[in-house]
Amino acid sequence: MLSMGIDIGYSSVKIAITDANGTIRHAAYRLHRGNAGQTLKALLADAREALGKERIEYGAITGSGRKMLGGKGIAGVNEVAALVEGALLLAPNCASVIEIGGQSAKYVTDFSQSDKTGVQVSMNSSCSSGTGSFLEEQASRLSIDIEQYAATASRGTHVPRIAGRCSVFAKTDIIHHQQEGTPVPDILLGLAHAVAKNYRSAVMRGMDKPLPILFAGGVSKNRVLVEALRFVLKLDEKQLVTANHGESAAAVGTALLAARQQLALDMDSLLAALETTAPLPLLAEKGVTLEPLGRFGSNDAKNKHHCVQLHGTGLTDCWLGIDVGSTSTNLVLADQENRIIGYRYLRTSGDPVTAVKLGLRELHDQFRDSIRIAGVATTGSGRYMIGRLVGADVVRDEITAQARGALALNPDVDTVMEIGGQDSKFIALNNGVVTDFQMNKICAAGTGSFIEEQAKKLGIDLNDLGEKVFESQNPIPLGERCTVFMETAIAAHLAHGAEVKDLAAGLCYSIVKNYLNRVVGQKPIGKTILFQGGVAHNQGVVNALRAVLDKTVIVPQFFSVSGAFGAAILAREQMQEAKTAFKGFSPQEKTAHINQEQAKTPATESAFNRDVQDFIFDGYEQEPDPNKKTVGMARALFTYGMFPMFYPFFKTLGLNVVLSEPTSEKTIRLAQEYSLDETCYPVKLMNGHAAELVQKNVDYLFFPDLYTVAHPGSQSRQNYGCAYMQLAFKIINKAMRLEEKGIRMLAPTIAFNLGPDFMRPMFMDLGAQLGCTPEQTMQALQKGMESYHAFEQRIGQRAKEAMASLDPTKKTFVLISKIYGVADPALNLGIADRLAEMGYQTLPFFDTPEADIFRDHPNMYWPFGQHILEAARVVRHHPNLHAIFLTHHGCGPDTVLSHYFRDIMEDKPHLTIEVDEHSSAVGVITRVEAFVNSLETNSGNTPETVAGLPESPLVNIMTDPQSLTQEAQLLLPRLYPYSQIFSEQLAASGRDTQILPETDTASIEAGRRHTVANEYFSMAALLGDVQQAVNTMASDSRPVLVLPQNEGAEVDGQYARFLRSKLDQQGLGHVELLSPFLEDAPSLPLALATPLQLGLLAGDMVLLAPASVRDEMLQRVVAMVREQTLTLESLCDMANEVRTQRAAPAKGKRLFAIGEPLVLYNSVLNDRLLQWLEEQGHRVTSAPLGENLYHFWNDYTQETEDRRTPEALRFLNELRHAMKVLSEHLQEASPYAPDHERLAAAADAQLGHYAGSFGRYRAAKARCCPPDTQGVIAVSSMYENTGISLGILQRGAQNGNGHAPLLSLTFDGNRNENDATRTESFIHYL
Repeated sequence: MLSMGIDIGYSSVKIAITDANGTIRHAAYRLHRGNAGQTLKALLADAREALGKERIEYGAITGSGRKMLGGKGIAGVNEVAALVEGALLLAPNCASVIEIGGQSAKYVTDFSQSDKTGVQVSMNSSCSSGTGSFLEEQASRLSIDIEQYAATASRGTHVPRIAGRCSVFAKTDIIHHQQEGTPVPDILLGLAHAVAKNYRSAVMRGMDKPLPILFAGGVSKNRVLVEALRFVLKLDEKQLVTANHGESAAAVGTALLAARQQLALDMDSLLAALETTAPLPLLAEKGVTLEPLGRFGSNDAKNKHHCVQLHGTGLTDCWLGIDVGSTSTNLVLADQENRIIGYRYLRTSGDPVTAVKLGLRELHDQFRDSIRIAGVATTGSGRYMIGRLVGADVVRDEITAQARGALALNPDVDTVMEIGGQDSKFIALNNGVVTDFQMNKICAAGTGSFIEEQAKKLGIDLNDLGEKVFESQNPIPLGERCTVFMETAIAAHLAHGAEVKDLAAGLCYSIVKNYLNRVVGQKPIGKTILFQGGVAHNQGVVNALRAVLDKTVIVPQFFSVSGAFGAAILAREQMQEAKTAFKGFSPQEKTAHINQEQAKTPATESAFNRDVQDFIFDGYEQEPDPNKKTVGMARALFTYGMFPMFYPFFKTLGLNVVLSEPTSEKTIRLAQEYSLDETCYPVKLMNGHAAELVQKNVDYLFFPDLYTVAHPGSQSRQNYGCAYMQLAFKIINKAMRLEEKGIRMLAPTIAFNLGPDFMRPMFMDLGAQLGCTPEQTMQALQKGMESYHAFEQRIGQRAKEAMASLDPTKKTFVLISKIYGVADPALNLGIADRLAEMGYQTLPFFDTPEADIFRDHPNMYWPFGQHILEAARVVRHHPNLHAIFLTHHGCGPDTVLSHYFRDIMEDKPHLTIEVDEHSSAVGVITRVEAFVNSLETNSGNTPETVAGLPESPLVNIMTDPQSLTQEAQLLLPRLYPYSQIFSEQLAASGRDTQILPETDTASIEAGRRHTVANEYFSMAALLGDVQQAVNTMASDSRPVLVLPQNEGAEVDGQYARFLRSKLDQQGLGHVELLSPFLEDAPSLPLALATPLQLGLLAGDMVLLAPASVRDEMLQRVVAMVREQTLTLESLCDMANEVRTQRAAPAKGKRLFAIGEPLVLYNSVLNDRLLQWLEEQGHRVTSAPLGENLYHFWNDYTQETEDRRTPEALRFLNELRHAMKVLSEHLQEASPYAPDHERLAAAADAQLGHYAGSFGRYRAAKARCCPPDTQGVIAVSSMYENTGISLGILQRGAQNGNGHAPLLSLTFDGNRNENDATRTESFIHYL
C-alpha cells in the first residue's frame, strides 16, 4: 500500500510517496516557475516510472496549490499538520521545526511523537521577510544561479550588515554594497545572515526554542543559510539539524496523513483535473477593472538612440557623463552642442567598477583618436566611488543630472518620471528650473527590479514581456504597496490558476500605481511628461503609466541614458575653461572602496552630534563608583527628554547612573537580535541599548511607563506618550527576560495629567524600591524637578541665541524629528555632517522658537508632534530656514504628521526622509544634495520675511453636535451593525442620514492615492469610502461626516483631522466634519444618552446572533427604532432568542474575535475572515462594542475626580446595569464579562495605564473572553502600533494558564494566502 503527498508552494512542487511502514519510497522537488500544473504532471510521470506498477492507494495535497486541486481526485490536508508529521519522520527526536520556503516561513514548536496537543505555530505575515524568495531574486540579480549560491557565498570573508526589517529593504542595502565595491561572495553571505535575522525577528519573535530543531523547506538545502541560522540562533549542528528530503518534509507528512486517514486517491481524476481544470475564480477585486494595455501605444523605445556621426580629421572635444545605478551603468559622450556622439548602456551586475571600465574601453575602441575628453561628471548612487576611479571633474546627484538631461531632450518639459532598477524619481520643473522632486523612500516599491525578477520567476524573458502583456485582455489587479506584498498576491493568484499573461499585465499596472502613490503622491503633474530610465524599454509599463494617468507620456530620445547625458552637460557647463582631471580610458589604480563598517557606523564624534549630546546629557559622569548600585538608562526614546530630571534624581539617592553608549553597529546588531516584532526603528534601537546595559551588569534598568507628560504651552486636552512609549518598559522586560538575569526593572508610571496626588506616591514607591526613605526621595525629586526646569530654560535661551546668530545671507537647515530622531547618531543619518561639508549650518528643531499650532491642530496630543509642527511653522515663514524632516518607518504618529508637515510647508521646498535599518548613506546623500541643489537654482516661491508668525486659520472641524444645521446630510462610517442602528435613530429624530457605501477595491485604491508611508489601512479605506460617497451626492448637498475623535494616544484619534486635510486638498471643503470627543459621551443629555446606550446594546445582540439570522434581526431592530419600541425590555426578548439560537452545539470551533473596531466591524477590512470562518461552521463571537466603550468610558471617568460627574456616573451605571440584565437572559451565550472589575483588573495587570485604540479592553478581553472560547483571533490594520504592542506582550502568554490561544492578524487590503494558512493551522490545533 502506497500513499502520496503533494505540496505545491509559491515556487516549487514537492511530492513524496511512502509505504505502509512509513518508509519514503520516492521523493522529488522541482521549481515550477509559475506553471505548477505542468510541473506536477511531470513529477507524477517520473514517480510512476520509478515505482513501476505499484498502486498508490491513498493521497492528499497541501500548500498554496491545494485550492487548485483539492477535491479533484485528491483530498486536502492542513500544511502545518503535514509539516509536523513529516518532521517527526525525518528527525524523530525533533521538538521544533523551522521551514523556510519560497514565499512562506513557519516556526512550529512544542510537539513530540507522543503529544501534539500543545503545538505552537508562528508564520510570516504578508511580508516575505525571513523566506527564501529573496535569496533567489538576489542571486538572479547578481547573475548567479540559485544552485551556485552556497558555493559562491562560502568564499565570503566578511558579513556586511543588511537591513533586517524586510527583504525589499535588504535589497536596497545590497545594491549600495554593490556600488561601494563589496565583493559578491560577501554580499551573498550578508544576505544569508539577513534572511536568518529576518526569520528570527519576523517569525520566531522571541518564542521558546525546544531542541533539537529540524530545518526543513527548500532553503534548507542551502548550507550557507544553514550555518547563518545556526550563528544567528546560537545553535550548534546537533541543535539545528537538517535531514535527507527535508525540502519535502510537508509532502512526506501529507503522505503519512493520507495513509493514516485513509484518504483515497483517484489518480485518473487528478490527471484529468490537471488537463482540464479551468482557473479558479480569481480573488474578488470589486470596483476595479484594468484596461488591456495594447491600445495605449507600441514601439516607443524603438529608434531612440541614434548618435551624431563625427566628420573630419580633427579632435572633437567631448564631455563624458557616467551614471552608476543599481541595474545599469551608463556612459555618454556629448559634444559642445549637447549632441550625443556615443553612449553605452551596460548591466551593473553588482560590479560597477568593472562595468565602467568596460564602457570606457568600448568607447575608446570606437572613437580612439577622434575625440578629446574635456571634462567628466559622475552621477547615480555610485558617483563618488566611480568619480575617484575615473578622475571626475564634477560629481552631481541624479536628480540634478536627470533634470538637466530631460531639459536638453525637450526644452518644454515640466515633469520627469524616472523608474530605475532600484530607485524611482519624480521631478517637477518650471522654466527649466527644478522646483520640486521626490524619490522612493527606503523601500523599492515602484521600481523596475521587481518586474524583472518576477518575469524570470514566471518563466518570461524580459525582452518578451511586452508581447506577453499585450496578449492579456484581463490584467489582474495586484497589491499596490510593498513589492513583497505583490509577490504574495502573485502566489495567491497562481494558486488559483491565474494565467501568466494576465499577471504580467497586472505587474505593469502595479509598478506604475506603486510609483504614483508612493513617489509622486499628490504632487501636481504637468503637461509635458518625459518618462526616462531603463524601464521605459518595457512597453507594458509605459502603457500602464498612460492608462492610469490618462495623459500623454513621452519616451524621449536616449531615455535609457538621460542621467549620464545630463551629467555630461553639467560637466561642460560647470567646468568652463578648467582643465580636466580625467584619468584616461584605462584607469589602472584600484578604487579606494569605502570600508563598509566605517561607512555605516553612525558618526558619533561629529560636531553636530557632540553638540546635541553634550547639551542633553550635560553633567553626565561616566565613571561609576564600584561601591554603589547602578541604574542603567538607555540612550533612546524618552531618555533624551527625561535625563535632566532623572539623572540628578538617582544621583541624589546615592546611585550610579550609566547611560548606554551612543548608537553604534553593536547597538544595531543587538537591536536586531532582541526585537520581537516590526516596531518602528527607534523602538528596535531601544532593545539594542537595553541589551548593552544588560551586558554591563547594571543592577536596575530604568524604563518609565510614560503615560502623559507635562508640556507647558500645550492646548490639547491631553499630552500622551505614543503607543510604543507607553508600553516600552513591558516590551523590554519581555525581550530581555530581566528576571532571569537578576536585573530589576524600574518603571514608575509618569502621568502628570493625574496630578500630584498620583505622581507623589509613584516617586515614593520608586524610592522605596531603591531602599530610600520618603524624605530622601522627596529631596531627590526636588533636585530632579529643579534640574528639569533649568533644562527647559536652557532650551529657550539656546533657541534665542541660535536664531539671533543666523547669517541672513546664508541658507540654514533645520533637522526636524522627535528629539531622539535628531540626537541619535543612527537616526539623524549624519545629515548635518554632510551639510557642513557643503558649507551649510544645521540646527536641531529645538533651536527654533515656539509657535502656536493649536488653531489648526487643536487635538495634537503627542508632545513630539507639537514640537514637529511648531518647527515646521517657523521654518515655513522664515526665508533663510529650510526643513529636513526625518520620519521613522513603522511609526504610527509619523503617518499623519508627515501629511500635516506637508500642509504647513505649502509650496516651500522641504525634504522628508524615512529612516529605518537601511544602512547605506548613499541614498540619503543623494536626497540631501538634490535638495540643496534645487534650492540653489530655485529662486521662486520664497516666503517673505515676516515680523512674527501669521495666525493659522481655525480648522473646520465641529466638536459640538448642537452646531449642526437641520439641512446637514449626515454620513456615518460603516461599522456593522452599529452604524445601521445609529443611522435609523438619527433618521427617527429628523436627520437626513446615510451610511458610507461598503468598502470596495475602488475606495481602497482611492484612499491609497493619498498615502505616503505606512498609513493604517483603516484610515486609508475610510478616506476612500468618504470620497466615493461624496462623489455620488448632489452638488448642492450639505454632507457632514460624523466621526468621533478621542484624546489619544493612537493614530485613530487623528483620523478626523487627517480626513479634513485630504478633503480640503481635493476641493471638498464643503464636506464638513462633526467630531465630538468620544470621552464626552457619558455626559450627554439624557435624551441623547439613552438612545446611544440602546443602540450599542442592540448592535451587540445583533452581532451575537447566528450569521443565518443576523440581518433579519437587524431589520427587526431598525423597525423597533422607527416604531419607538426599542427598550431594554425588547432587548431582553432578543437576548432570549439569541440564547435559544445558540443553544445548539457548534459544528466547528468556538472562536472569539477582538481588535481595532474599524477592522473588526467592517468585513471588507478584515478580508471577510470572520464571515469565512462562520461559513466553515465555526461559531464566531465578536467583542461587543457596548462593553468595549463602557470600559473605555469607565477608565476615563475613574482617572480623576473632576470627570466623575453625576451625569457620567449615571450613564455608566445604567449601561453596566443593562449589560448585566442582558447577560442574565443570555446566560452562557453572553459575550459580556460577568465581573467588570475583574476585566479592569486584567487590563491593569497586562498594560497598566494605557491610552490608545481601546488597547486596555483588547488586552483584557482576550484573557477574559466567554468561558467556552477555544481560540481568540485579534484583527487590526497592518502597522497599527497598539496591535503590534499587544501582539508582542500576548505572544505565548495566552497559552497555558487557562487562557484560550490567540492568533493576531493584520490587514492591508492585499489578499494574503499566508493568513489563511495561519488561521487554518491555528484552528486545526485548538
